[in-house]
Amino acid sequence: MPFNIRSGVSQSRDIKVFVSKYSVDGNDSWFPLAPNFNDADKSHWQRNGWEVVVFKEGNVRRGWYIDCSNKIVDITFNGFSQDLGLVRR
Repeated sequence: MPFNIRSGVSQSRDIKVFVSKYSVDGNDSWFPLAPNFNDADKSHWQRNGWEVVVFKEGNVRRGWYIDCSNKIVDITFNGFSQDLGLVRR
């Protein structure tokens, strides 16, 4: 099942996101963090299992291991000192 990832912080910030490719042969490059889920090319990662999702801004990084094996996971990044917003559907 896939991840959908968006920002819950100011769009003027240069935040990037990385999703590992442990479960499938996907792209594990850094990408700009999408402002919403509307554009699948910018906010959607096809994975199936445990993956690490990492956010960075400059030298600051924070990541989480998330299981997406059984459900679609919508992730909202709320900042480096906040928890993620997760919705499994």
